[in-house]
Amino acid sequence: MKQLKGWILMAVVAPALMLSAEEAEWNAAQELLDVVQFEKLIDSSIDQSVDMIKHMQPELAKVEVTLRKFFSDVLDSETLRKEVAEMYEKTFTEHELKSITAFYLTDSGQKALEKMPKLMEESMLLMQKRISENSHKLQEMIVEAMQNGS
Repeated sequence: MKQLKGWILMAVVAPALMLSAEEAEWNAAQELLDVVQFEKLIDSSIDQSVDMIKHMQPELAKVEVTLRKFFSDVLDSETLRKEVAEMYEKTFTEHELKSITAFYLTDSGQKALEKMPKLMEESMLLMQKRISENSHKLQEMIVEAMQNGS
């Protein structure tokens, strides 16, 4: 009988403990998104996307308002925040999320938050430039591969 009571107690308590662990990870993910100023990052990403499009296709500068509206609609920060928090929750433990958050609260973490978007933009432009400069090589490789059947 004692064993049965023990199993019943475990059956009732274990799900509650699991729920609180998931809740703790969710809360830790939300805290991280607060510290990294997630909504500000989304706005910055939209700016960078629009700038990159205008850089690649200057004629689209005249429809910048439309581009911004599109990105703002598609990258709705409320919905996106929930989805990103779920990804963080699945990828990191509560302890890891708190450690990452702690880093972003340091001076180095704050500098990374400030400088990273611009570095990412410059990196993307560099990659696009290299790909563009070497697109003829890709075309040659594709033609050769198609001729050889591979």
